[in-house]
Amino acid sequence: MNGIRFLERLTFFIVLAGLLATLASAAWDLQIDNTEMVAIISLTVGAIVLIPLIYSNFINPVGIYVWFVLIVLLSMPVRWIFLTRLVSEGPIFILLHKDLTQFVPGALVASLAILCVVAGYLSGGRQQLIEPRKIIAWGEIVEGKFSLFISLAVLISMSAMAIYLKETGFSLADLSSISAKRSAASGADVDGYLRRLCDMIYMLTIITAAFSTKSQSRYASYLKRLAWFTASLAIFWAVASSVRAGIIFVALSLMAIQAQARRREFPIGILIIAILLGNFAFTFISSARKGNTDITAITTDFIEFRGLESIATAGNLGGTIFTQHMMDLVPSTIEYQNGGTFAYIFIAPIPRDVWPDKPKALGALLEDYMGSQTAARRGGGMATGLVGEILLNFGVWGIVPIMVLFGVLMRLVENTFSPIATQSAAAIALQQTLAISIVYNLYGYNLARGGVDLIFSMLVFTMILWLSSGNHKNKSTNLHPTTLKNLQSLK
Repeated sequence: MNGIRFLERLTFFIVLAGLLATLASAAWDLQIDNTEMVAIISLTVGAIVLIPLIYSNFINPVGIYVWFVLIVLLSMPVRWIFLTRLVSEGPIFILLHKDLTQFVPGALVASLAILCVVAGYLSGGRQQLIEPRKIIAWGEIVEGKFSLFISLAVLISMSAMAIYLKETGFSLADLSSISAKRSAASGADVDGYLRRLCDMIYMLTIITAAFSTKSQSRYASYLKRLAWFTASLAIFWAVASSVRAGIIFVALSLMAIQAQARRREFPIGILIIAILLGNFAFTFISSARKGNTDITAITTDFIEFRGLESIATAGNLGGTIFTQHMMDLVPSTIEYQNGGTFAYIFIAPIPRDVWPDKPKALGALLEDYMGSQTAARRGGGMATGLVGEILLNFGVWGIVPIMVLFGVLMRLVENTFSPIATQSAAAIALQQTLAISIVYNLYGYNLARGGVDLIFSMLVFTMILWLSSGNHKNKSTNLHPTTLKNLQSLK
């Protein structure tokens, strides 16, 4: 994992250098304006979250904490740096007509929340969600059955994609339609469960890749080919459905799986290639969203890394911008919800066809207060992030206890899966699946989205492994031989 460790240390020094440069600039001018203050706050919190990753031996370099660090860096310093450059080029949707000098309070509260997560994570001790031996036993499968049922699941997801794309006007002949925000751009009324079956391909990619690295039976070759196929299909779906994060899910998850499963050092060259491919995907999707079909312009944007500017203007991930918006709206415009949006997780899975008067989801609720801009953004809305949702429900007083608990939850996941992630395919797959659900969907969007995604993922995962089980003598443990001799140490 030397390549990954190198990249993490390089990131830390880049953030630290940015902080020192900003401070030097302010000192030269003998004053710090509000825009520089937000930059200093963002870079400082970015450096702080990186310190445990760099200097703590117990943190898995490709585990859930790394996903959290990535989200923090993108939503705080990276987003702010891009915004300070882009604001001179015209109005930016996510700012909601605010000036950059108005975001200092949001930066402070967002930073407080992040520091609470770090504190909760570092104080989490050695407790585990599940005894590792149970995870290992759960991952014992009959590979013939597993190959069959994982293939059927991929076919189901492919069929759902075909139906979804047909109903939403997908056409290879029209470049601008390839990566449009599908349901919103077409005006189609597409069932949420159908979309969830399509998105299932991300989780199936993780499961297939994890188990293929541990297979030692006659199905090993088939599982490896299937892993490449599902990864390619997941990337196609990310582009076709205009989900830029899907590219990150696939790339980071596959790198993490390979780095852990084979105990190999991860070449820095592979990381560089992944970054370039990610930039191309971001550029293409961002251009297609805007209806840009000019290949020359797309190529120029790729060379100049302008596609990555879309990170700055994305309507998710939380951070300073959305924290400030919620502070401005609550309670002056929107009353405290007192946990109401948290409870939405229990009714979110109920289709509106069954319950036409179902209460509005959080995104729809906010749309009423943010005007018609949200609907006009080719399907792109804005998410509060977990911090914004806490402010909406309980105000600033809810930040410390809830975010500390969130950090403890992350540590429990780390403690449970990291010790056996290099040996157990089930542990590898679960760790990456939970990281996406908890950090990206729950922290970056809201509790209902993260919770529903987590429940659905666990149901599919459990069903596949249950169907793939059999007599113990015919099972594949998917374990490294040395682990079988040392299971007692995992108690």
